[in-house]
Amino acid sequence: MEELKLAVKTGKSHKAPGRDGIRFDYFKIMWDVTKVDILRVMNDMFRMSKMTDAQKHGLLVCVPKTPHPCRQHDCRPLTLLNADYKLLTRTITYGLNPSLATILNPSQHCGIRGHTVLDAIATVRDAIAHAEYSKAPLCIVSLDFTAAFDNILHE
Repeated sequence: MEELKLAVKTGKSHKAPGRDGIRFDYFKIMWDVTKVDILRVMNDMFRMSKMTDAQKHGLLVCVPKTPHPCRQHDCRPLTLLNADYKLLTRTITYGLNPSLATILNPSQHCGIRGHTVLDAIATVRDAIAHAEYSKAPLCIVSLDFTAAFDNILHE
């Protein structure tokens, strides 16, 4: 219940709902009334692997990237997921967070609470300084993911 409460509390307000039409605002406002039922639904989804097709499916919308979209490349596809599905994934995330530090490599920056891109930059800077000081060979690969999603064939 505590992980679920944290997931509800930290869910962003005023976000677009999925096919179910429910936003996180509803869970926040109605928490005291619905918390037991929501927990039962989350337990059915997670522990019993009971999910309806409606819970698994999202609503695909195309968000324009330009003022007057005319081509496919002028839009970004976005999948709106149901609130219960988002709530379940957020709850699972909060349950896993304490274990991540022991599972992931200490040099991992993405997905670890408290680590930022600045930590990654500092690590690269330190590696370069060490290589220069020790005269050791060093290879650095830089990948630009800025527009990677737009370059994937979505057909």
